[in-house]
Amino acid sequence: MRPSSSALVLCLTLLSAALPAAETTRPNVVILLVDDLGWGDVSSLHHGEVSTPQIDRLAKTGVTFTSGYATAPLCGPARAGFFSGVYPQRFGFVDNLGGIPTTQPLLPGMLHDAGYRTALLGKWHSAGPMPHERGIFDETLCSHLSSPFIDYHHPKLARNGTVEVHETYSTDLFAQEAIAFIDRQQASPFSLTVTFNAPHILRVIKNAQLIQKDYDAAAAAGKILDVPKVPMARPGDAAKFSAQFPGDSARADTVATIVALDEAVGRILDKIQAAGLERKTLIFFFGDNGGHPENRSNSLPLRD
Repeated sequence: MRPSSSALVLCLTLLSAALPAAETTRPNVVILLVDDLGWGDVSSLHHGEVSTPQIDRLAKTGVTFTSGYATAPLCGPARAGFFSGVYPQRFGFVDNLGGIPTTQPLLPGMLHDAGYRTALLGKWHSAGPMPHERGIFDETLCSHLSSPFIDYHHPKLARNGTVEVHETYSTDLFAQEAIAFIDRQQASPFSLTVTFNAPHILRVIKNAQLIQKDYDAAAAAGKILDVPKVPMARPGDAAKFSAQFPGDSARADTVATIVALDEAVGRILDKIQAAGLERKTLIFFFGDNGGHPENRSNSLPLRD
């Protein structure tokens, strides 16, 4: 076992010590990993424009790591660092084209080897073997190829390697699938990893470099540049925030996307509680690499 793997086991051991004595043997592990969420878009951290009561619920009842940092400024390597407990640069994953080698131990794989039933739902962004080919997940519903993008409205995903196209909004779909997995696994310890694509941008209409001058000019004048992007929120949801962000439809759309994400987190937490597993489950909420200007995330008061 590599030192990094030992560190992950130690982390779980220490955290499980917080559970009641009779329940410390094999706690369930639920990881909620979100994509390009701005530090300023979580209301327990920054009382600003967005209300995230369900994410805040975790902060209020658990531990908040206020000086935790991602290992990279990009989705792929940041996620690889989280899963492996290793700086992704150590195995050559330095940009979004890289991948996690099969020789690198990953937390879900260690739990699988320890007898946990493991599932991965959502985004997979690593070159090389896909999740269902790695031998560490019992169930997968995730990206059908390594990609930073998942279509919110018609997500194309692979269930255990078989490609499916869904009509359910991706954030709602991943919450729905998580709840179904928990229903099936209550009798034995499980590891559930939900890697939401929200609120990662679907795609831009104009590349950030092409609008940089306009963006800088608007900022210098104290104005808002409505950064062009394809809508991400559920149909009609962005309109609920149009009055809050006049002249900034892109921000209204992003906030609506974050609110849907928060609701999905709440549904998963409610299911864990309703199933009587709240005191038998370790829940981690993690943002991969921070907010991105193209998806109009709020990183204030941080610089980038």
